[in-house]
Amino acid sequence: MKLISLVIPVYQNESSLIQTAQQASEVFNQSKYDYQLVFVNDGSTDKSLQVLRALQENDPEHIVIINFTKNFGQRMAISAGLEYAKGDAVAVISADLQDPLELLSEMLKIWESGTKIVMATRQERQDGFISDLLSNVFHTFIRKYLLSDYPKGGSDYWLLDRVVLDEYNQIKLKNGSCQISFLRLGYSCKMIEYIRKERVHGKSQYSFWKRVYNAYGSILPNSYMPIRLITGMGLFASISGFMYAFYVLISRILYSPEVAVEGWTTIVILISIFSGLILMSLGVIGEYIWRIYDEIKTTPRYVVDIVIDERER
Repeated sequence: MKLISLVIPVYQNESSLIQTAQQASEVFNQSKYDYQLVFVNDGSTDKSLQVLRALQENDPEHIVIINFTKNFGQRMAISAGLEYAKGDAVAVISADLQDPLELLSEMLKIWESGTKIVMATRQERQDGFISDLLSNVFHTFIRKYLLSDYPKGGSDYWLLDRVVLDEYNQIKLKNGSCQISFLRLGYSCKMIEYIRKERVHGKSQYSFWKRVYNAYGSILPNSYMPIRLITGMGLFASISGFMYAFYVLISRILYSPEVAVEGWTTIVILISIFSGLILMSLGVIGEYIWRIYDEIKTTPRYVVDIVIDERER
């Protein structure tokens, strides 16, 4: 009997964990596979860990708990789960029940046919207008400039064959996108479209700015913020220069040619515009330098506090 691992990153999901575990167990109990549910608690401050412990005591043969010492981010939670998973195939799904667990049966059938990567891509979202707009812009940008076969609606729900997983686990990046990393390996991939459900349990932990940062690459540590601030200051100075130039031009044409001192205006406009562009450029360069440093420094990507797995005892 083949073993399927389902990795479920957890952060402040106490209200949905019981239902998530029940639905996942129902899907696997109706299949021909043995399974393990790998819950990775990413430093939750609610009762998520207590709920997970109770679930594991009721089903020790199938439920595994990996508990982080603090919040390291969703990417690190997924990476820890993928590195620990023992399955012949490994799937990843969020714990908020917005993605349909019953779709996993179809994904497994496609995997059995020989496809190495199966991705459930969102045909429609119900996360609100602003959130949906940002996601669509980000995914369009990825498809156009980075990876043409990236799913149009994005994907947080996917399944990898063990061969792909072993290759992916060698990458060990601290930043970036899991999906882009394994899609670039070149293995066969198939997409399944679905409509993402509206959130019922809990509250999304992604604020507007977190979504922006995630679209930019990944959520970065606090020491990265000064570089981001410099980039923002440069953008503001540059836009201000262009706006002032437009104001002076319209004023000279429509009102009075004396609205601006001859020569002085040109200098101020050029300084504002180019100073802003220089600061923006330094900010972007600084981001690349920081990412290089972040990848080569020896600090751990995540720290595991405890692992509870009855099969390993």
